[in-house]
Amino acid sequence: MITQLLQYFSTLTPAERGLLMSLGFIVFWLFEALLPFRTSVVSSKKHIVNNLFFAFSTAVVNIFMAVFILGAVEYADTNQIGLLYMVVLDPWLKFTLGILVLDFFTSYLIHVCLHKSKWLWRIHLVHHSDPHLDSSTAIRLHPFENLIRIGFLILTILLFGIDLGSLFLYQTVAVFFSQLGHANLRLPKLLNSMLSVFFVTPNMHQVHHHYEMPYTDSNYGSVFAIWDHLFGTYRKLSKETLKYGLDTHQDQAKNINFLQLLIQPFRRIRR
Repeated sequence: MITQLLQYFSTLTPAERGLLMSLGFIVFWLFEALLPFRTSVVSSKKHIVNNLFFAFSTAVVNIFMAVFILGAVEYADTNQIGLLYMVVLDPWLKFTLGILVLDFFTSYLIHVCLHKSKWLWRIHLVHHSDPHLDSSTAIRLHPFENLIRIGFLILTILLFGIDLGSLFLYQTVAVFFSQLGHANLRLPKLLNSMLSVFFVTPNMHQVHHHYEMPYTDSNYGSVFAIWDHLFGTYRKLSKETLKYGLDTHQDQAKNINFLQLLIQPFRRIRR
């Protein structure tokens, strides 16, 4: 079964992967429109259009870098390099380890680095300065951040020998969880308590988008919540008390303007 699953994801065309991701956004937008947790304090049209500009810039970067990502996968497979190629593993175990490796290194660890490095934070704050969180915030990433994340991904592929099926499957799941984590929705407290032991939920991730420290530097996970629990970066905060954005970037006119946000990392800030 796992072989067929990985084969399916390894043969998905870019158009098919794009369709899956688009369907996810449509579903979450419908839920947000019908059952929003809070009413937007920002013009919904301006907010979404602005974030769609980032979706376009992300697509451009991904298309440009796809050849390097696929090249890394092919090189690792052809030469059988990477830690997962060094030992004979049951297919299920290899798949599980591959997914955990991708989630830890390319989601959790790089996210921590984006917060802890002064220069990387300047780029990542574009994502955090969104004053209204919804599923479109998931794609609000500066082009430089996308390049950094892809560079980290390529290193992970070469170090561990990640296969194409596992890579595409994880990326598809990660996009879904990213949309879910930023969605303007709230899970029932009991359901959230049960799920957030293992998985990242909207209630959990949106604490990470609270405008004040130390909550901004917590709940770094993307798909699995286990890393935050293991490394002590998990925090709770009532969703009713959350205020999104950053205390250093309260000018909403600049935070919903694509061109202003592109140059935001190069402005002088206090941290």
